[in-house]
Amino acid sequence: MYRRAIRIYVVAIVVPALVLLYLGLKSVQRQRDAINALLVSNLRLSGEKLASDLEHGTAQLAEACLREAAAVNVRASDEGQVRLQFERLRDQHPIAGYFFLLEGNSVRYPRLRTAPPRQLETYAMSEDPAGGEKYVALFREAEDQELRLDHPEQALTGYRRCY
Repeated sequence: MYRRAIRIYVVAIVVPALVLLYLGLKSVQRQRDAINALLVSNLRLSGEKLASDLEHGTAQLAEACLREAAAVNVRASDEGQVRLQFERLRDQHPIAGYFFLLEGNSVRYPRLRTAPPRQLETYAMSEDPAGGEKYVALFREAEDQELRLDHPEQALTGYRRCY
């Protein structure tokens, strides 16, 4: 009789309680996954909105800066005046890092020019002749290890000794 009562109790109370516990835990896990997905989505949308606001603000600042730059009436031959006007605009507008003045297909301001290429020895000898000779020798040795002998690890060690 007690065994039958225990079986009825287990079947009527314990099994449904365990089934409900399992279903509740699964529901909590699904809700947690849904909340995480929603959080990721909200973070992505917030990032996109922030990027959009930053882009819009940058565009407005650049437009205001360029509007003032367009109002500057400077003769084409007076590069000093152009430089002064652009420096004033750069000081007034933090968005303006560099200005370029284009005429046709070429940049008029600033003058774009590169230094003529020099040999390694010229760079090394310009500072300290004794140190420069040592630098050139070490550099040539490392370069030889890298290019001719194909030993990149030894070449890297050689390059590091140059400095």
